[in-house]
Amino acid sequence: MDRVRGSAKILAELFRQISLQLNQDRHALLELAEDAKSADRVKIRACQH
Repeated sequence: MDRVRGSAKILAELFRQISLQLNQDRHALLELAEDAKSADRVKIRACQH
């Protein structure tokens, strides 16, 4: 039974780490998308002049 508990703890920690990484990745992607939008706005303004 101790092995099951130990394995469950390891899995819980791995899932926690995966969740944190996915959250960081999501924020990075949102930031990239915002940067891309800003760059598009700059290009559009440059083309208008």
